[in-house]
Amino acid sequence: MPSSTARLGPSKASITLARPLSLVALILALSAMAQAAFSQDEYKFHKVVGQWDVSAQKGAPPIDASAVTLTDAQGRKRQLDRQLGGSIEDVVAFEASRLVIILNGNRLAVVDPNTAKVIDTFDAVNTAFSPTHRFMAFTAIVPRWAEASELYLVYDLTLSPEQNCMATRCGGLSQGIAVYPDENRRDRSYRVTGFDATRDDAPRPSDDVVSAMHGLRSDLFWLTETRFAFLDCTRKSSQVVLVDLQGGVVSVRTASFALDVPAAVDAAKLPVQETSVDGRRWLLAESINLQNVRGEDVSARVWLQWHAYMKITYTDVRWSLSAR
Repeated sequence: MPSSTARLGPSKASITLARPLSLVALILALSAMAQAAFSQDEYKFHKVVGQWDVSAQKGAPPIDASAVTLTDAQGRKRQLDRQLGGSIEDVVAFEASRLVIILNGNRLAVVDPNTAKVIDTFDAVNTAFSPTHRFMAFTAIVPRWAEASELYLVYDLTLSPEQNCMATRCGGLSQGIAVYPDENRRDRSYRVTGFDATRDDAPRPSDDVVSAMHGLRSDLFWLTETRFAFLDCTRKSSQVVLVDLQGGVVSVRTASFALDVPAAVDAAKLPVQETSVDGRRWLLAESINLQNVRGEDVSARVWLQWHAYMKITYTDVRWSLSAR
């Protein structure tokens, strides 16, 4: 005699199993649709900059590449002479003669759109363009395993790649003209102090050398077309630096204004008590705004990032540039 359970519908256990299977199928279907949509759009880019219409599609292998098409004001298309490694994040134009394509955040490609040629490529971080986009200010890229002193550089789009280089072999990590620290500017050198920060047994500079290493504690803020400022710190001091490019990259001038760290930071309220307040650790600038220019004297207001241990929200600075 057949059991009573044989005449019933699917068991409770089989129903329980069926629901997860249908849910899994639904998830897989939705995932496939999302992946298909993503694969179609991942490398697409389109932007009109100046008189140029810039578009990019996913290039042929290598997979992480972009094939770029430039269209002029008359609708004439031209293909960039080579694929660019990486996906395009933005494009900036300087007049009608130069485009700067930003790839993956820290790779820059300088393009002559009239000939559709890539004339320069290099790595940069913290990139900031002057108001007309003639100048690019940036800092040298540092490997993830390294701790290194900051190097501040400028690239002039009216000059050739060779004129924007201080080395015999240009491109990659060796591009741009050093403007700060002053020793790099004077020596026209990319050399900075650095060490392997991932290994305790790696050779390290002396404490005095490490204390003098520079660190950027703000964005690079353009005050005018030829002047920008930033907050630079060492373990011993915090200084707001002004870079003047009125004479071009061949005649750079700098001036610095030291902040009074104890007047800005209440050491008694710090999360970690310090007998000597480390400016690089505790001071950050959110913005630097131009206030006045009188001849070679420039003044600005520096807005500091506010925390419970801060005594002030901003400080006014004044620089006096030396005669050329």
